[in-house]
Amino acid sequence: MIAELRRIQSHVLGHPFLDPPADLALADTAIWSELLAWSDVHRLQGQVFHALAPLEQLGAHQRRVLSERMSRGCAISLHVDASLPSVAGLLDRAGIDWRLMKGCATSRVLYPDESWRHYGDADVLVRLEHFEDAKEALRPLVAVPAPVQAGPLRTLAAKEHAFVDHRGVEIDLHFAVQGSLLSSRVDNDLLFASPTTIEVQGRQVPTMSNGALLVNAVLHLSSAGGRLSTVPDIVRLARLVAPDDSIVAELLAAERVRRLFTWALGQTLSWVSLPAPWVEWEAQHRNGRCRQPAYGWLHRRDERIRIVNTFVGPQRLRRAAEWLWPSREFLDAHGINRLQNLSGGLAVWRRAGAPDRSSRLRTTKPPGSSV
Repeated sequence: MIAELRRIQSHVLGHPFLDPPADLALADTAIWSELLAWSDVHRLQGQVFHALAPLEQLGAHQRRVLSERMSRGCAISLHVDASLPSVAGLLDRAGIDWRLMKGCATSRVLYPDESWRHYGDADVLVRLEHFEDAKEALRPLVAVPAPVQAGPLRTLAAKEHAFVDHRGVEIDLHFAVQGSLLSSRVDNDLLFASPTTIEVQGRQVPTMSNGALLVNAVLHLSSAGGRLSTVPDIVRLARLVAPDDSIVAELLAAERVRRLFTWALGQTLSWVSLPAPWVEWEAQHRNGRCRQPAYGWLHRRDERIRIVNTFVGPQRLRRAAEWLWPSREFLDAHGINRLQNLSGGLAVWRRAGAPDRSSRLRTTKPPGSSV
């Protein structure tokens, strides 16, 4: 069953550039259930619908189920879109140069329509020197901080700051392209070079060049807890951007960035086929035998979470982050200052909710917060 499920998943991720394999076992109840669960975890409902709905072996009920799931995913994406004009207006009025990135951008740049590519949050890139100004400019939108991860620890590790606006949409403000655990910051100016303009909710907004979008998509695969939502992006971008693209070459000039990119590109190739130039590039730059499994261990989020649970305990690290080094929005949400938060740590702990010692840390982000 596992091999057959993997065959269907690879077809979904590579659609429409791969011919569908013959006799897909879509009538198998167990495989069908696993496929639906997989599409939910990786936010691939739209991609699954467009890849499988045209197949003759798909039953009418199955086709209806896929259509309903795609519609729900589109509704979430549209809800995110409705928050973007306010974000764009505040950043533009503050004179801050910015770019829309990840799913919000690629759904418009790469696909026939937005029903193919779903997303649950908005990702915005600003220059490092404008990061604090951008946070202040967007402050009128802040309703509550994002769960725990909104604090300085996330900014330090993930090169981003997160908050939830008054519509319940998470906005992730980035100042770099990141790779999981390892700092893979690239030349910030290159991410702003040769921008593309797209339309969101009737407003023209800037996004990155195709080369920068490709590097971002591949690196994000190493920091998204194994999320595969960017793989169809990579499949399409690899057909638009060659390895010798000037922006790609400059973004991958640093060895640590190139090594992480190579590892993540190899993960992509384990699921789908890419154009020959990229296959050859990966083979040429592939990491050594020792480094390859080490990268896999470092960048598989479930492995890191397991270690944290073993040595720290379920949920304790998340609560400690709130207590010892909270975000400004966290303090505002509770009406306290940093000194009060530190001296009253136990009260804040109880107010936020005591940790459930029978559970383990999440290995996926909450619904509505993925790329």
